[in-house]
Amino acid sequence: MPIRTLYVCSIILFGSLAHANEDSVWFFTWHATIPPHVQEAFRTETGIELVVDTFSASDVAEAQLAAGGSGYDLAVVPVEAVARLMEIGALQELSSLDLKTPLEISEWVLEPHKEAVPGIEEFTKPFLWGSTGLLVDQAAVQSRLPNAPLDSWDLFFNPEYAEVLADCGISIVDSVQEVVAITLNYLGRDPNSVSEPDLDAAFAVLADVMPYATVTDEQFWQIEQSEVCLSLTWSSTGLAPQIYGMNPDYTYSVPREGSVIWADVVVMPANTERTDHSRDLIDFLMSAHHAADIASYALASRPSYGPSSNAVGVQADILRLSFPDDRRELMFMMDARSGAEKRELDKRWRRLQMGFKSGSR
Repeated sequence: MPIRTLYVCSIILFGSLAHANEDSVWFFTWHATIPPHVQEAFRTETGIELVVDTFSASDVAEAQLAAGGSGYDLAVVPVEAVARLMEIGALQELSSLDLKTPLEISEWVLEPHKEAVPGIEEFTKPFLWGSTGLLVDQAAVQSRLPNAPLDSWDLFFNPEYAEVLADCGISIVDSVQEVVAITLNYLGRDPNSVSEPDLDAAFAVLADVMPYATVTDEQFWQIEQSEVCLSLTWSSTGLAPQIYGMNPDYTYSVPREGSVIWADVVVMPANTERTDHSRDLIDFLMSAHHAADIASYALASRPSYGPSSNAVGVQADILRLSFPDDRRELMFMMDARSGAEKRELDKRWRRLQMGFKSGSR
């Protein structure tokens, strides 16, 4: 779920000029997903202008598609949002498109998709995937907490540790379903539970940590400026220091208790009329060369890469760090939540950030 803010303004400006052009295809995706040279390659190969509009929060993408009339030909959403969009008829089936590029998908990726959202393969194509874990400034943390467990979620959820680390900065990715799932798993409960006692327990833990942390979708900027020493973050953000050679004290890891596998998928909005352009873009995105470029740029894994894949270079590093050998059996994908369940989570999340201790109604 990459959200690095790089060349967004130029893309949106270009998009506003190209919208009237019938030989264009509009793509709505995360910040820092499509590198400029890939955008240009699509125009060169197909004669179609690729107009990229971006978001930094998945709720924005879901809301745009749910409202209809978005004008996008294809979009990227997290897998857990698909069932809600399917239920309200906001998506077209992709299975009707005459795709030319064979789509290679690791069974390690495909099976959790199917389990999380039955029927998902008719409406989506896997795009990028990664994990959610901890980014730790080891020097800063160890100087304050010499005996702290750097490989455990206890480092994050123990309020005694949080109080000590508050002065060097703690951040939480603004993604309530993931944060709650991780908290439930830390408590030894079902990470996909929707029961009120389980949610109460999770929000009680979060309430103890929240006074010392910030919830943000600007974590890359915080990390780039070394403004945090502990972050609950996506691998696509947390791996940046190691891959790009930024602050050498930062390390990203999946804690020993396990964590979330996140997955982003490509969908076609229900109102899309130029399905031939959508088909051409899917074929392009899924081709081996361009898929590798996109995934490496986004610091995410390709859907064709599973634990035993032959990934090389940056993709091998991303796969190894996002899904460590000794953590894979402890990792899980989030189930789809109904619209009502998601709204309840959102409400409690907002109230928690406003300072309501229990996060309750």
